[in-house]
Formats: sequence, C-alpha cells, structure tokens
Amino acid sequence: VKIKKNADNVKFKVRCSRFLYTLVITDKEKAEKLKQSLPPGLQVKEVKRCERV
Repeated sequence: VKIKKNADNVKFKVRCSRFLYTLVITDKEKAEKLKQSLPPGLQVKEVKRCERV
C-alpha cells in the first residue's frame, strides 16, 4: 500500500496482481482511521510530496 497525502485529499494505492486500485479520501479523520485499520503484516509506504525546482 502506498499512501500519498495532499493538501486536500489522501490517496491509498494498492497493487494487486493485475490492477492498481486507488482510493481517494477527502476526510483526514477517515483516512487516519483507515490507515490504523490496515493489517500489521502489510507493507505500507508513505510517499511524501517532492518539491520541484
């Protein structure tokens, strides 16, 4: 699972065998609750926004 945070939404990206599923949540509290409910064995990578120069 890759978690991408923006100023207005949070994206959860899950790679399955064939497709990449993306869930976009605009509520910060619901996104944090979903992040806490992920299984402990799952590899979670938080992607920070890189600044372009």
